Amino acid sequence: MRWSSALWSVLALLLILSLFTPFQIVTISFIAIPIVVLYATTSVRAFILHMLCVYLVAFLAMGTFGSAAILFAIYFTIPAVVMGRLYRRKASAMAVFIGGTITVLAESIIMLFVMNTILGFDFNLYLGETVRASLEPLQAANLMPVGWTPKMTDDLVAMMTQMVPFALIFSSILIAAVTHTISQRILNRQGVEASKFKPLHKWMLPRSLIWYYFIAVLADMFIADTDTSFVTVVLVNLLPLLKIAFMVQTVCFFFFVAHIKKWNRILPILFVIPLFIFPPLRIIGLLDIAFPIRQSLVKPKM
Repeated sequence: MRWSSALWSVLALLLILSLFTPFQIVTISFIAIPIVVLYATTSVRAFILHMLCVYLVAFLAMGTFGSAAILFAIYFTIPAVVMGRLYRRKASAMAVFIGGTITVLAESIIMLFVMNTILGFDFNLYLGETVRASLEPLQAANLMPVGWTPKMTDDLVAMMTQMVPFALIFSSILIAAVTHTISQRILNRQGVEASKFKPLHKWMLPRSLIWYYFIAVLADMFIADTDTSFVTVVLVNLLPLLKIAFMVQTVCFFFFVAHIKKWNRILPILFVIPLFIFPPLRIIGLLDIAFPIRQSLVKPKM
């Protein structure tokens, strides 16, 4: 167990250091995993000692970026501790997932608030400058669509600024989902009981999502694209989240059909590919929530 704890600490350190490399796009979703496993398989005292060593080595290894490395490490340690503690209490998979999601989201909001009010860092301004800097080489190489104007760039920046809440929520959900999915399997292999989600074919999202989507679509039809009100910001972030939810439900429906038909498990995975190529197929998930399609499929024939 000592060697195992040391290996998880080293892995946590390597993942934290990877945030300062181009690999961060991939590794950022996995950083909390070794910390969760470390917390759930060791005593609190041992966990603190291991993480202090990780912080110290990260600080020394990054030199002038040492403080940033520690801040990143703490940022991922907090939700990892929350999820690890829930595992210790034998909480349900959904409780662990929600706990991790809310913690990451709360941290992100607090971080933006502190950066804006105390440090004077305008994230929206930084985002706009980043987008414009990214578009300049494309415009210089004539890779932008024909007729692209500065106003289109301004509209793109405005839209991305409005979608910051969506990005925060989606990234929080992604980090918590990846962390739980992998940590749960590792902990069970190490003798720590950790519950897992129900099989995909049993998933059913709340029917209330249909009403939220219906209201959001109607509101979106009557609000001008140039409107910058609070309602517009809510719609810009709510509609993509609901569409993703219906895509998830569509995937669950594919797995349900494969389950009752006793198809090979690879088939529903193959069915998911057209869903990403042609997103309107998510209407299958919407119909699955709205109507008793599943009951009709399993109803015995007369």
